[in-house]
Order: sequence, then structure tokens, then C-alpha cells
Amino acid sequence: MIAESAAKAAPEQDPLAFRCKDLFHMQSLPDLKLLAGGRNLGNVISRVNIMEVPDIENWAQANELLVTTGYSHQYNMDAFLEIIPKLVERKVSALGIKPKRFIEDIPLRIIECAEANGLPLFELPESTIFSNVVREVMEKVISLETRNVLLLQQRLEQVSELMLHGGKMPQILETIEGMIGNPLCILDAGGRLITSPAYGDFFQSIHRFMTGFDSCSSPRHSKLAIPAGPPGGQELQLHLFNLWETERDPIFVVVAEKDGVCTEIDLSTVSRILPLVNIRLSGENTYKLVKAKYFDDFLKDWLTSVIPSTEDLDIKGRLYDCCNLSGQNYRVAIVKFHAASPPVPDGAMLADLNHMAQSSALFTSIGGKIVALLPQAPGTALDRNAFEPLLGSIAEASATEDFSLCIGEESGPLALRQGYIDAESLYTASCVSNKNGRIITWEELGIYAVLSLLPKHAIVDKFLNRYVMPLVRYDEAHHSSLVRTMKIYFQTGCNMKLTAGAMYTHYNTVVYRIEKVKSLLGISFDDPEARLKLQLGLKIYEMGE
Repeated sequence: MIAESAAKAAPEQDPLAFRCKDLFHMQSLPDLKLLAGGRNLGNVISRVNIMEVPDIENWAQANELLVTTGYSHQYNMDAFLEIIPKLVERKVSALGIKPKRFIEDIPLRIIECAEANGLPLFELPESTIFSNVVREVMEKVISLETRNVLLLQQRLEQVSELMLHGGKMPQILETIEGMIGNPLCILDAGGRLITSPAYGDFFQSIHRFMTGFDSCSSPRHSKLAIPAGPPGGQELQLHLFNLWETERDPIFVVVAEKDGVCTEIDLSTVSRILPLVNIRLSGENTYKLVKAKYFDDFLKDWLTSVIPSTEDLDIKGRLYDCCNLSGQNYRVAIVKFHAASPPVPDGAMLADLNHMAQSSALFTSIGGKIVALLPQAPGTALDRNAFEPLLGSIAEASATEDFSLCIGEESGPLALRQGYIDAESLYTASCVSNKNGRIITWEELGIYAVLSLLPKHAIVDKFLNRYVMPLVRYDEAHHSSLVRTMKIYFQTGCNMKLTAGAMYTHYNTVVYRIEKVKSLLGISFDDPEARLKLQLGLKIYEMGE
């Protein structure tokens, strides 16, 4: 026989719940005896049922204390051996049998079956009045549930009060953690975390396990076990609360059972607070969108020289947490995507870029192109290596690595309009010259930096007709390579041997082609000006291909 002391060894998960071990303290059950199932005395009891029918298992419910005199089984006690596993399957909390009237003693085989199945089995005193048991148990259950409701209401009021007084989300999460005794975080669609100050590092350490959540198919509340240490070690249980509302911005609230098993009241607390969290997140998101819109307007005004003085610039900058904007110079850069259908820079992308780049750049969009303001100490040289993190941020926000960053010349804080015009000219020149390096400056374009700025004019066409088009027409008519030969000839420093090697052709073939060029154009390569005109003509033609 198992004494009451076994009840004290049961795990304590929720102090505000009525459990099997609490039956020992009931006035209506004096001299109650526990016969089996001591390891599960922590089972919660939420109702009592009196059963005196043979098919008792068909009526039992979860979290139920089932009491019986055994009347329907007094002539077939072996039937209990079949019923007990079925009661466990239906999650019955405990079974109480009152012997003596219809059953002299509870057979040992029944006790052993209950023990094997982990079902708490009690022998009720002969004096037990079932109606008194029902009344007392339900009074205690209702009393405890009332305390749970009051505690839950108190927690909701505390969080609501904190929100009404402008508490930040990390502070709100910290308050909830104090209530439930376990850490929690918010995970948005982009995999970004919002945590309390104490658990930022903890959630970062398990962040990789949380990035694959599918908000569209996840239930409102689900559980996930993840590794908490070395392979084969103990697992960490996560509770996922799905706040998904739109495909644009799905959100999860994640509770980690780091410091203990979550109780029902704790999970109910999080579940009830979710609407408040959702309202706060929605409000903060709306505020961020409005602020981002005004910030974008400010950057556009700055780029178009609407801001008249450095004082005005600094005052407006401080409104958006940008300090001392007038204390440094800037380079304006434009992102050139190489794809035929480049990403469209919307408000969300710009917000992500400004968040990721922080103080290293300021982003806006003009004419469907991403424009960046790159701060730089006056008079310092351009450091290409310093732009690697920025390039990574652009790649992450735009979801492509196929782009160039066209960086213009340095300009003062009130001369950004000229800086933008310079960057726009560089962007155009890089497109005309087909330059697609990771970082493009005027220096990278070389002679193309000048040639790309030539206006469309009849003189340019006349120049091409004189020095290039005869070669183009000859190549088209004879399937030859005079234009390509001359490009490589000039690239190799007018060395016929190197030209032949680069084209994998015979030296005499190169000699023949060059003589043919001289003949078609009527020029001599002994004239340096004639060679220069041909070389410039070829580059202008290449830019227009």
C-alpha cells in the first residue's frame, strides 16, 4: 500500500490547480488510501463523475476523478483489467473505488494493473458519501479556477498599464517573463528578434532553429523540441504562438521552457496577452512606416537642396536620430541592378536598408533607383574594403547579388544636389559603357568617363561613319573580324605578335587585317592622330553596341 507521503514526490507544475494529491486533505474522504499510480499524483482534477455502469470507459472524460462502488462489476472483477487501460487512454485523472458494500476487497490484480498503467487508484472509506465528494471537489476546483482567473486578470491589467504608459516592447517582454518564469521573444517574418535585455544572447543562440517556422500552416499554439546542448543532450521545449495576420508580416511569439515547465496559467497568460502585443506591434509598425515616410521626404529634400542651412539640417536630422549631419562630407551612390527586371525599392526595402546600414549610409529612392548617402570625413580617400558590409546589406534587402554600386565624387553637406547629379551621370556612363564592377567610380570608367558624356550630335555620327562604320560594314559583308582585331591591337599596345596570340590566329593574318583597315579608312598608322581617332571611334562605337 502506498502512503500519502508518495503524493509529496509528485512534480509540482501548477500550484493553482486541484490535483490527485489534494484528495488526501478533503474532509469528505477521511482515511483515504492510495493503492497504485503514485507517480502520477500530479494529475489535474477538474471534475468528478460517479459511474455504476458496465461500459464506464465510454462516459469518462479527461481530467476526471471517477468514483464507483464497483456495483456493475461485482460478479466480474476481471472486467476492470480491460477498463483501466481505456481510462488512461481517455486521460482520466484517477479512479476511486468504495469497497465493502458490493466488493469486499479490491483484488491485487486490479491494483497491479493500475500501477502498470500509471493510473492513480484510491480506496475510498466505507463511510464515503459520493455527493459530498462531488460537492467538496468541485468547490475546490471552482475556487482555484477563480484564483486563476483573478491572477490572469491581474497580469493582463499589469501589461495593459505598462503599455498605456509607453513601455517599450523589451520592457513588456521582461515583465511577462517575470510572470511566467521563462524567457520569451517575438520573431517576425524577416527572422528579426525582439527580446528582453536579459535573454537577447540566449535567443540568438537558438535563432537558427526558429527561422523555418511556417506561419501560414502553423496552428495558433504549437510545441517544438530543439537541441539545447551537444548532440544527444537534453532537448529544449518551445511554445509557438502564431500571430500571423497577413503574408506581408507574419509574427511568432516564442516561449522557451528554459527555467521550468510552463504551467497552464502561464500559457494562458501568454495567449491572453497576445492581442495586446499584437496591438502594440501594429501601432509601432504604423509609427515606423509614418516615420520612415517623413524620413524619406527629408532625404529627398536634402538631395534637392531644399534645406537652406547646416543648422536646419542638424535640427531635422535629430528628429530622425541622425546627429551632426553637417559635420561630414558625403558621396552619393546609386545602386545599378544588372537584371532586366530589377527589384523595386519600396518603403519596406528602404526601411530594411536604413535599419541594417545604421550610421554607415542613408537610403532613399529616386526615379525607381536606390540612392545612398555615404558619410565620409572631409578629404579622405575612398576605401573600397569599407563598403563590403554595405554591399552585403543591399544584397540581403534586395535578395540579389547582381548589382553595382555607382559612387560619385565627394561633396559638402549642403552640396548634395551636385553630388546626386554627379552620381546620376556616373550611373548613366556605366550603363553606356557596359561597366558592371561591384563598385564603380569615375576612375574605373577611364576614358569612358569622358566619352559617355558626349551629347547625341551629328558630328559624333559623322566621326563614326568616317573611322568605324567602314570596318563594321566590311565585317558584316565578309564575316571577318577587323573591328575585334583593332580593339585587341590597341589593347596590346599596337603589338602584332601579342594581337595574334590573343586571337589565336597567325601573325600574317593580323598583318593582313591591319593593312586592310588602313586601306578601307585611307589612313596611315605612322600618323599618331589618325591612330587616336580610330581608337576613340572604336570606343564610342563599343559604348553604343
